[in-house]
Amino acid sequence: MVEAKTYLDHYYPKPIRRMIWELNLSNKDLEGSLDLTDFTSLRKLDFSYNPKLDAVWLSEDSLKTIEEYNISASSAKGEWLLTDFSKIKKFDCSNNKITKIDASKASGLTYLNVSSNLLSELELPTDSRKLEILDCSKNPDLTTLVFNPSLNPKFFSCLDLVFDERPLLASNSTLAIGLAVPLVISILGWLVLGWFFCYNKYKRKKRVKSQNSWDQSEEVLLTDFS
Repeated sequence: MVEAKTYLDHYYPKPIRRMIWELNLSNKDLEGSLDLTDFTSLRKLDFSYNPKLDAVWLSEDSLKTIEEYNISASSAKGEWLLTDFSKIKKFDCSNNKITKIDASKASGLTYLNVSSNLLSELELPTDSRKLEILDCSKNPDLTTLVFNPSLNPKFFSCLDLVFDERPLLASNSTLAIGLAVPLVISILGWLVLGWFFCYNKYKRKKRVKSQNSWDQSEEVLLTDFS
């Protein structure tokens, strides 16, 4: 186990940090707080597989320049907003304890891996035309998936999601409620039955009026069994 600050001071002296655009700290067995505020030009950042990290600090400049961000298996949890990552293209946060992700404004995303978390809600980019790979598998509590019709990934994995018990719904801009789909189907079914009943009733009346020779018993018979 290595203290994160000690590791950075040894391998990345402060004078050179602002010039580094790719930082790979994956699987370094780091612990404590990871202060990356001196790295102001980062484009690629990977500190995956460091489950003992307590916190990670980034500079505002890096938030605007990071394109690839990997925090897989780093004990991340809670709600995550990608709003400030204006240029992010690839984001991997798999194998954590994240409960909600809002990537609605990350229109540049091409790769998104949120598998093996505790997600209950996932909001994809409002403009998802660039998103090619999406993995939201192994999130058994995921009940709300918000996406735009522009979503057309080349690879999409939703393994272990239970669609019949917890329907996942789409919405252009607002969150969808889990029971909306069966409710809409039920309403459409009743509308079809109502139309069918009214149409048959209209046909019966028309046929009876056109055949004056039919007696009352025949009219009742027609109403009961046609």
